[in-house]
Amino acid sequence: MDASGRFARHRASSLRRCTRTIAAALVSGLIGAAALRAQPDPVQNFVAPIVLRSGVHANPSAIEQMVWQQPVQIPGAASLKLHFTTLDLPGSSRVEITSFRDCGTQTLDARLRRHWFPHSAYFNGDAVLVRLFAGAYTSGVSLEADGVEVGLPPAGNVDSICPPTDDRVLSSDRRVGRLMPAGCTGFLGTSLGLVFTAGHCSGTIAQLIEFNVPLSGSSGAPNHPPPEDQFPLVLNLGGISNPNACDWAVYVPGTNHLRQTPLQRQNGTFTLATQLPAASSTLRITGYGMHLTQPNWSQAQKTTTGPLVATGSGPCGPYLLRYQVDSISGDSGSPVIEERGGTVIGIHSGGDCAGSLGANQGSAITNADLQRILQNPSPQPPAPLAVGDLVLSHAGFSLGSRLVQIDVRRASMATFFGWGAALCGLTMAPNNAGFLVCESSTQDSLLEITSGGGVRTLANLGAAGTPTAIERDQDGTLLVSSTDNHLRRVTPGGIVTTVLSLPVSIFDRTNDIARDPDTGDFVVGVWRIGELYEIDAVRWAIRRTIASGLSAFYGVDVEPRTGNYVVISYAAPEVRVYSRSGTVLRSWSFPHLDAVEVDDGTGNYLCAGFGHVVEFRPDGAIAAQYGPYAAYSFNAIERYGSKSVTGSGSARPGTTYRVDFRFPGLGSARYIAALSQAQRPGIAFSSGVVNLAPDALYHASLAGLFVQGFAGTLDPFGAATGTVAIPAHVPPGFTFFCAAIALQGGTPRLGNTIGITVR
Repeated sequence: MDASGRFARHRASSLRRCTRTIAAALVSGLIGAAALRAQPDPVQNFVAPIVLRSGVHANPSAIEQMVWQQPVQIPGAASLKLHFTTLDLPGSSRVEITSFRDCGTQTLDARLRRHWFPHSAYFNGDAVLVRLFAGAYTSGVSLEADGVEVGLPPAGNVDSICPPTDDRVLSSDRRVGRLMPAGCTGFLGTSLGLVFTAGHCSGTIAQLIEFNVPLSGSSGAPNHPPPEDQFPLVLNLGGISNPNACDWAVYVPGTNHLRQTPLQRQNGTFTLATQLPAASSTLRITGYGMHLTQPNWSQAQKTTTGPLVATGSGPCGPYLLRYQVDSISGDSGSPVIEERGGTVIGIHSGGDCAGSLGANQGSAITNADLQRILQNPSPQPPAPLAVGDLVLSHAGFSLGSRLVQIDVRRASMATFFGWGAALCGLTMAPNNAGFLVCESSTQDSLLEITSGGGVRTLANLGAAGTPTAIERDQDGTLLVSSTDNHLRRVTPGGIVTTVLSLPVSIFDRTNDIARDPDTGDFVVGVWRIGELYEIDAVRWAIRRTIASGLSAFYGVDVEPRTGNYVVISYAAPEVRVYSRSGTVLRSWSFPHLDAVEVDDGTGNYLCAGFGHVVEFRPDGAIAAQYGPYAAYSFNAIERYGSKSVTGSGSARPGTTYRVDFRFPGLGSARYIAALSQAQRPGIAFSSGVVNLAPDALYHASLAGLFVQGFAGTLDPFGAATGTVAIPAHVPPGFTFFCAAIALQGGTPRLGNTIGITVR
C-alpha cells in the first residue's frame, strides 16, 4: 500500500475513534452553550472570553491517564481557535483538541508547545472537545485558556480584476498556502522550504500557514484543512511592509503536530528566478483571494495568467513588477510565476488593474535585500577547521540537524557534519580534537565528532532520559542533563552514573550547563522557572540558587576572568550578566538568541539562536555579526581551537603561555602555584617552569606526583597571573596540570586547575 493509501486508512480509523469520543461526550452531557491597494483579506473574527481551567494534575502510574476534559462551544461560529495562557505538559503529557464537526484533531506536547503556544490550530465548526492526558509518573500537568477566536463570514474586498472578466479558476498547487488570520497567501520557496509572502501580511496577523485548503462555506466563511496541514510561522527573517513600494517577508515555518515541516508534508517547493523575464512574458498568480460571485470560492485556492507589463520603475526601483493578472483581497503574498519556466519571479502585493495604473503590482524576487536574507551554506565541502572558526549546532526545522562552521575571515558558512536526529548540545573535545555533542532521538546518544566530520557513539542514555545539554569536566568526563532533570556523569569509556536529581518538575527541564573554571563546579539553568543553580561537583549537591525568574532561561556560561554568569533569557529577550552574588550587573536586548559561550581568548560573548550569530563585547557592543542564516535554529556555539589554558588547553613545545588563577571573593592572600605532570605510563617527568610572581620556591607532593611551584600574593580581586613555559623537548601528548592553593588565615583554598596538553 502506498503512502496515500496508508494515510487514508489511518484517517478513516481516526474518524471512527473520534466519532465514538464525541458521542460519549454528548451522552455525558458535557456539551452546552457557551493609491495602490494592498490585498490582504484579514479573517473576520472576534475573541470570545472563556474560562478553561483544568486544575493541576498528577499521574503516579506507569500508564498515561486522561485527567480532564471539557468542550468549548460558541453557537453559530464558523471556526474556533483556542488562546492558551497556561500549557504545562511535563514528560509525555499532552493536550488533544478535536472538532465536533469533522473530527479534525491536534495534539500538543512539551516539544510542540514551543512552536504553537499560545494558540492552537483552527478547527471547523462551533464546538471542540479539549482533553488533557498526564504522562506516566508526571505531576504539574495543567491547562488554562482565556479566549477562543471565532471565525465569521468575510466583510469585503479590494477588487483588482483586470477588465473585462475574472478569469481565475480553482487550483490545487501544494506549494501555495493561506496565511491566517491575515487572510493572505504564502508559498514555499528554496530547498529550505521557507515561507514567502507580502510584507504587509506579516507581523501579528501571520500566525500560521494552511495548505490543502477546502472550499469555503456557502456564506463565504473560510473552512480549514485538518490540523496536520496547519503550520505555525515561528520566525520572521526579514521584510518590508509597503504595498506602494517593495513589499515582501520571509518566514521560517515550524512543524505540525505530527512533527512534519511544510516541505516534508507538501513535498514541493518553488525555485526562485535569478533574473527577470522580458516584458509581455506570460505570468501566473496562484492565491487565496475572495470571489465576487461564488462565495464558496472565496479564500480557496485559484489561479490565472496574464502578461508582464513593466519592470524596474516606480517606488520599488529596479525590483518592481507590473502585470495584468487578476487579483483580489486575499491574494497578497501570492507567487508571481513565469509560466514558461515555472520559476517565481516575484511576490504579489497590491492591485490597481481597473484603475489609473492599469496593472497589478509585486516585488521582484531578485530584490537585493531579500537575497541577503537567503544567504545559505555553500553546497561545497567545508574547508578544514581553522583556529578562530565558529562551530554551531543546528537543532532542526526544515534542514535536519547538523554542525556548521562559520569561517570568520570570509564570513562564509558550511556544513561539516549532518545528523538525522536532533542535536541538543555541544562542547569541545580534549585537545581541540573535535566536538562532543548530545542528540535527542530514539537513541538519546552522546557523540564524539572529529574536526574532519567523523563520528563515534560514546554512550546511549536510552531509558536514562532524553539529553538536553552537555558539558566537559576537567578530567575528561561529561556532565549531561536530561528531560527527567537528572544530572549524569559519563566517562570516556561510556559508563553512565546519575549524580544528582534536581528538585523541579519534569516540564521545568534543565536547558544548559556551564563549568565554572575557578572552582570546577557547575552552573545549571532550568528553563521554565528560570533558575540558575550552583552545583557542588564534589558532593554533587545544589550549593545555592544564583538567580531566579529569568523569563524562559535558555543559555549560560561563566566569564573566566571575573566569574560572572552570562545568561540568555529568550522570552525577554535579552542577554544578562549576573555577579556571583546574583546581582544583575548589566543587560541588553537582542531577539532570537538561544545559546551563549564566553570566548576565553577575548572575553567576548558568542551568542547564537534563530538565524543569528552575534559576538558581543562584555559591555553589550556588537563586535561581530554573521548571517542572518535562513531557516537555521542554533542551540550551541563554540570557537574552534581558541580555548585558553584556563580550564583546558594545548601548547606547542618551546612556547610560553599566560595562566590566570582566580579565587573569587578571597581578597589578598598568599598562594602556591604548582605544576605537575599527567599520569602517562612510560614517560618520566621532564621539567617544567612556572613563573608566578616568584617570592619563594616550594616543593611538595600533590596526589603522589612531583610538583614544583612558586609563591606570590593575590591582587585585591583574588587573582594571580603568570606564565607557563613549555620545554622544547617535551613530547606530543604530554599533559601538565597547573594548580593553585591560596592561604588565608591558615585555611587553604584550591583555585582553578589548568590542564595543558602538548601537541
